[in-house]
Amino acid sequence: MSPNIKEKLLENWILKITAIFLAGILWLFIQELETDKTVTAPVKVQGVPAGMEISSGLPSTVQVRFRGADQTLACNIDLRDAREGENRITLTRDHIETQQGFGMEVFQVNPSQVTLMLEKTISKPVPITIPVQGEVADGFEIYDKIPSSRVVEITGPRSHIESIGEVPTDIIDISDLDQDSNFQVSLNFEDGAIRSSITDPIWVELRIGPRRNEYYINKVPLVMENESYVSSPKQIDIHVMAPEDLQPDLVPGNFSAIIRTQNLDPSALPAKVKPAINYREDWKGKIKQMGTRPPEVTVRKKDEQSSKQ
Repeated sequence: MSPNIKEKLLENWILKITAIFLAGILWLFIQELETDKTVTAPVKVQGVPAGMEISSGLPSTVQVRFRGADQTLACNIDLRDAREGENRITLTRDHIETQQGFGMEVFQVNPSQVTLMLEKTISKPVPITIPVQGEVADGFEIYDKIPSSRVVEITGPRSHIESIGEVPTDIIDISDLDQDSNFQVSLNFEDGAIRSSITDPIWVELRIGPRRNEYYINKVPLVMENESYVSSPKQIDIHVMAPEDLQPDLVPGNFSAIIRTQNLDPSALPAKVKPAINYREDWKGKIKQMGTRPPEVTVRKKDEQSSKQ
């Protein structure tokens, strides 16, 4: 190599190397911009009409194929013009949110279409149930299950709420229990679209006592709330389940059978009325009333009774 050529090559060598380096970086950048890429983008929803909510069909993410610099993407869906029922939305590049200052070209969004179901948001109260598993100790039974709240208000999409008739708690294991017991449990919602007015665990009291037997208290006199009415028959039999140690006290004197007449329509007499049964206060929770024989009695005004005689 001649000295002149060598000198020319070495002249401003730092600038020449820098230029070659920058050209390489530019080439790589251009290659990067021209390469198709696919990324996962989260779905964001705005403009849901007041009093409504999405009950189904909303994906958490979409796949976006694009060309350009790497950046964070999001898929924005605006529901301001949506109506209750099915809303079919075709996803295009206009739904993809990019970072400002980055040039890019979106080729495809997958899925290209989503069908969102919008429903009115409703609420209703439903009873709380207490499921159990296992068996209490031999010779015992559960008298009652008493939750700290018997009803819960649930809120959510119309179709989800209308299908719910009750809300269970966690299952309670009652194996070998022979006395009253307390448990702390949570409400068990399998449907994630349902919100509850109760978010904390609740307490459940299980009342447990000796196994009850079947008894009839015969010829309990009927008491009329209003003496201007009479009933036929004038006595009934009361059917109960009670612990064996209460049997000696299961006599008519410890029970009352009352005929409520306050809401009776005199023009609709005679009428069938179900007696209201009362018994000793200290028996509450121990006795289970099964019914009466007969289940209803005929009520009429006294003067009607006299005219028939």
